[in-house]
Amino acid sequence: PSSVPGLSGLVAQMLKEGTTKRSSAALAEEIEFLGADLWASSDEENTYVGIRVLAEQFDEAMGLLAEVAGKPGFKTSELTKLKKRELDRLALAEREPQYIARRTFYRELYGENHPYGTVDTNVEAVERVSRQDMVKWHKKHFVGRNSFLVVVGDVEPAKVEAAAKSTFGKWKAGEAAQPSYGQPPKPAARNIVVVDRPGSVQSVIYIGNLGITRSDPDWIPSIVANQVLGGSAASRLFMDLREKRSLTYGAYSTIGERVELGPFVAYASVRTEVTKEAVGAFMEHLDVIVKEQASAEELSNAKRYLSDSFPLQVDTPGKLAELLVQLRTFGLPDDYWDSYRKSIRATDGAEALRAAQDVIRPNEALVVIVGQAADFAESLQTYGPVTAVSY
Repeated sequence: PSSVPGLSGLVAQMLKEGTTKRSSAALAEEIEFLGADLWASSDEENTYVGIRVLAEQFDEAMGLLAEVAGKPGFKTSELTKLKKRELDRLALAEREPQYIARRTFYRELYGENHPYGTVDTNVEAVERVSRQDMVKWHKKHFVGRNSFLVVVGDVEPAKVEAAAKSTFGKWKAGEAAQPSYGQPPKPAARNIVVVDRPGSVQSVIYIGNLGITRSDPDWIPSIVANQVLGGSAASRLFMDLREKRSLTYGAYSTIGERVELGPFVAYASVRTEVTKEAVGAFMEHLDVIVKEQASAEELSNAKRYLSDSFPLQVDTPGKLAELLVQLRTFGLPDDYWDSYRKSIRATDGAEALRAAQDVIRPNEALVVIVGQAADFAESLQTYGPVTAVSY
């Protein structure tokens, strides 16, 4: 919520700090006794609670999972400890230019009223958050119709169903959460935001725009196009900005996976004195990727990289679970991953170009640069109006 940004992440951390039945220490002891691994986290779409354990201890693990997810203690003493940890973490993060750039980029791209515009909590929220805030948020969101359970391992479906009924069966059905929020801004021109960080010897550059949803039919052609542009160390951005021009240790691009419009973003860290040249190089490549089809060799290499690296995403139960989570989160068909590699290999140059044109819009790009503004801000007016802000 706007009053306590990052609340879902704070709740996730508290889930591991004890339940109504066990203290934080007792819970940690039980997890260690089982030789298990318990985690809780939150991202742009979901809050997760997970446990990894030997298949022979499946029933015990399910009981613990249901207890942690459904009966958190939210003890005031643990909340006090969490607040101290979070304030220390935020104090360190505020010194990191990468963190500042990411926070600024998403806030400017989505606006302060859209949940994707908040990438972290803040000091005010941590100081303000109460136990009651957490209890209220948990009660609303941790209900049957707002949840799904994924199990991967050497265990029969019937056993999973029986365990789910005995452990999660007492959860209230509730309703799926339907948050309300504003729409992200729709820029008509390129916008450059410089976050002044005096004394910086490097500039962190983020360039991008709103792209497509993860469920969009053009998702696969778009990631093929992005692979040509900046998906790996063999892509155009890396080979030019690092290998040819020696401007950076690495330059990449990515398309964010979101239920709603995700971000396209290209990024790099460069020496302060080459900031303008690096921005110009990015713009050159963004212009080309939406105007010309990739060469046959580039397209073949991109498709081979994406297709041949996919087995690395299915080689452990945990990775398989992540793929199943994506099916449910993004509303993908159950057989989506069965045809994934085939779809990549079938993408041709025309499809990749059309997808790039839909996803990448250089003339409407948001450019965020964190660095010593006095050294480069004025020169960037070549690419559009520049707004300088302090961090």
